[in-house]
Amino acid sequence: MLEFALALAVMLLLVGALLWAGGGKTLHEPHGSGIVEAIPGAFETSPTPPEELLLLSYNMGYGLGGAGAHHRSTDVVTLYDRLDQIIETIAACGAEMVLLQEVDFASRRTYRVDQLQYIAAALGWGFVARVITWECRYLPTPFWPLQRQVGRLRAGQGVISRYPLLQNTRQRLSQSTAQP
Repeated sequence: MLEFALALAVMLLLVGALLWAGGGKTLHEPHGSGIVEAIPGAFETSPTPPEELLLLSYNMGYGLGGAGAHHRSTDVVTLYDRLDQIIETIAACGAEMVLLQEVDFASRRTYRVDQLQYIAAALGWGFVARVITWECRYLPTPFWPLQRQVGRLRAGQGVISRYPLLQNTRQRLSQSTAQP
């Protein structure tokens, strides 16, 4: 009887965790659009944009590393090391504006670091824009350490620039009805 009660308790705990995690959502409305931010003092010190801009597009993988990194534990020091490597790459290529994919905006899995602000500040760039495309409760697979993974997740795309960004609009593209 004790084994049955224990098994039932474990099953109820798992069902509760799945229901909790399933309560989040991926954002499919323009809720996360229109967010353009200037770091204090950026407008006063911003240079005039040149006629040609060097633009870089970079998939950060949430700053967690390369392929399969979502299945590995990352401590806070490793996370900052990886973000610093991204900063070094951006600085070395001479880009003046960077389009970033898979950016975490102060999510628990990345130690509440606002990666967009961190990178822009490290480069000395004063302007960021973000679109939040994924905001949900997050419950990882059993392979991940739960103590830092469970919690709110906010992620999306971002733009950092050394020149002023005037507008950020999220345009929803058409999508197949077979894949809502």
